[in-house]
Amino acid sequence: MCGLSVSRQPGAPGAHLAWGEHPDKTVPLFRQGTCGCGRDLTDAADPGVAGSHQVIDTSVATAAVTQYEKHTVACPCGRLHAAAPPAGAGGAGTVS
Repeated sequence: MCGLSVSRQPGAPGAHLAWGEHPDKTVPLFRQGTCGCGRDLTDAADPGVAGSHQVIDTSVATAAVTQYEKHTVACPCGRLHAAAPPAGAGGAGTVS
């Protein structure tokens, strides 16, 4: 994951990613290679976890922008009727 880089004024509070109590996946990591004494570490004893790191992977999200253009229709009687906005849309000229 890329590091979090934020420009802020000196003295402004920091930002961080919160530690997740229930990760989606846990991957055990073991040292490989040989010890300084020359022994292979493949079958070495496991005295336990020395430390944990969490990495948050996000999928690439794409967004499609749809512009809804509300048309007004004129009744033969002279009255004008504007189309209703789509559900969830803010006021005209805004993005939501």
